Amino acid sequence: MAEGLVVRYPGQEDLVLNGLEVSIQPGEFVVVAGPSGSGKSTFCRCILGLIPNLTKGEIVGGRVLICGQDTRHHKVHELAQLVGMVFQDPETNIFSLVVLDELAFGPENLGLDRPEIIRRIEQASAWVGIRGQWTQRTDRLSGGQKQRVAIAGSLAILPQILVLDEPTTDLDPVGKRQVIATLERLRSSLGITIIVIEHDLSNLLQVADRLVILGERGRVVRQGPPGRVLAEGYDELEKLGMRIPTCARIGNLLSDSEHVQGEGTLSDAAALALLRRHPDRSRDILRGLALSAARDPEGERPAILQTQNLRFDYQRGKPVLSGVDMTVRQGEFAALVGPNGSGKSTLLKLLVGLLKPKIEESIKMWSPEGALLSRKQRSQRVSYVFQDPNHQLFENTVWDEVAFGLILRDEQPEVIEQRVTEVLQRVNLLHYRDRHPATLSRGEKRRLAVATALCTPIELLLLDEPTTGQDRKNLDGLFGILQRLNQEQGTTVIFVTHDMLTVWSYASQMIGLKDGRVVMQGRTRDLLRTANEDVLGELELSLPLEARLVDFLTEANLRGKP
Repeated sequence: MAEGLVVRYPGQEDLVLNGLEVSIQPGEFVVVAGPSGSGKSTFCRCILGLIPNLTKGEIVGGRVLICGQDTRHHKVHELAQLVGMVFQDPETNIFSLVVLDELAFGPENLGLDRPEIIRRIEQASAWVGIRGQWTQRTDRLSGGQKQRVAIAGSLAILPQILVLDEPTTDLDPVGKRQVIATLERLRSSLGITIIVIEHDLSNLLQVADRLVILGERGRVVRQGPPGRVLAEGYDELEKLGMRIPTCARIGNLLSDSEHVQGEGTLSDAAALALLRRHPDRSRDILRGLALSAARDPEGERPAILQTQNLRFDYQRGKPVLSGVDMTVRQGEFAALVGPNGSGKSTLLKLLVGLLKPKIEESIKMWSPEGALLSRKQRSQRVSYVFQDPNHQLFENTVWDEVAFGLILRDEQPEVIEQRVTEVLQRVNLLHYRDRHPATLSRGEKRRLAVATALCTPIELLLLDEPTTGQDRKNLDGLFGILQRLNQEQGTTVIFVTHDMLTVWSYASQMIGLKDGRVVMQGRTRDLLRTANEDVLGELELSLPLEARLVDFLTEANLRGKP
């Protein structure tokens, strides 16, 4: 498919892809992974012919062949009949005002008759779980709901090749499993070739035929069956900073006790079964995985934020929040979780003041001294990182984007220089200081959006899906920054995520939202236990393997096993 592919973007000296060689067979399920900035999304654009035919980007060497056709010599609309694409940012896929119109657009442009169009819409909607959302406005969907609509729109075309750039990052755990199962059915029943770009491999290892790992500038570091790649290339993938699933990490730690290859490392159930066969290694495993739940703030702290009967709707008679009651204390590191469409992003926008609640007094925030703040005062003490970083990036360079807030505060040039340099180093973007933000990957844009919030002192930091598009190295680096901000400066952090491992690792408190109400709130280490699996299931969340593992090791130790 890609033969010696070399790609460069205008105004950039560095090559994005330099000699990429990837061959994908009809009907194959291939997962392409690699660290942020390795050229994965650029490869997707080349497959669809967007580069060089439509978007900025130049193929300066090699070529991409789709069903034997050179993408350089065919229009995008011609290739679209062969290749369906779900972009990293779901809003890039969506341009109709109503979900039904969005789903019908592709089949209508293929010239299909009305009964066939309806059949495809119904089928695609059922595959991704959006049959009840046809009449909804697309601009009022949550990020995860938009992602499902984008996937369904591509499925309705029934292309020969389906390319998905991080299709599950904004989905709840149930939604992730549902989409991946759908992709597997499409491949097995219709013979569609599936190409998935993804950082989180945990749900894909058992369905993928092949795993392709890209390194710097699109260099293929490893490729082959997932089990073999993870077993033989483990150390190499660690050095790349990839998010290696815990099940594979357990297999690697036990490889000296039992020959672990292939299926033994590809599922959580297999990893736990493997551990049960080696209970004598439990302490070594715990030490090797460096598992630890987030620390609770020391001592009883006063509330910084409280909502009582918080209600909001975009459309009369269709409430998004129908009575949210929650309390967040000063210095908390809180995770806001729940299924797609439960109102998490809307809640953050209300807290920062971008939206106005039905009852103004339903949101209360206090200063560190205990003074009740007005809505205007609240907005000056809260910083918000949007789910879509494109909504808050507007300067011409990465440097100017981070310096903007400091310039508004009339800081001295030397202070601005020092702070911006320090923050960009922390988020691993200093080498992009002169780049236009629009040229960054989605994960890099997200880190830049966080960086803009770190330069000025704040009391409450709100982040909507900060884990999206991050490899392990940058994810750990980003949350390390947030932890220091929380622990050293006392900043209260509330973040929305579907990544339960991140919740387990960093959040001291967890708030579960469903149908516009808080249905679970408390210490993360108390809530993420096997005893609460049924409640978590109602929130369409799954217990991370790490939590199961700690429960298992604790029980083993209580039974007297080492």
